[in-house]
Amino acid sequence: MTLPTDNTAVTDIITRLLSDITAATIDITALNGDTTAVFNCITTFFIRIVKRLRPLAVFFLVCFVNIFFFSEKSKISAVIQHSIKTGFMDHRFKGRT
Repeated sequence: MTLPTDNTAVTDIITRLLSDITAATIDITALNGDTTAVFNCITTFFIRIVKRLRPLAVFFLVCFVNIFFFSEKSKISAVIQHSIKTGFMDHRFKGRT
């Protein structure tokens, strides 16, 4: 895997991811405890992030979510894992029939 030699590409990716994080935080704050809406917001957030990552980065994201944030049995972990898989599959097979 080659890294971009131009810092602009890396900066652009980081800026877009931070923008997604900010948008998701604002959405969750505005939901006032509606759990279904919170799960939908989290799902959308992770799908957007995964569509921008490479397969190896998706693997590390799944490991990070499992190890540091949530137990394997928690509902929110299952929602995030499903959204990561959905975003990854949408990205991998986009345009294929």
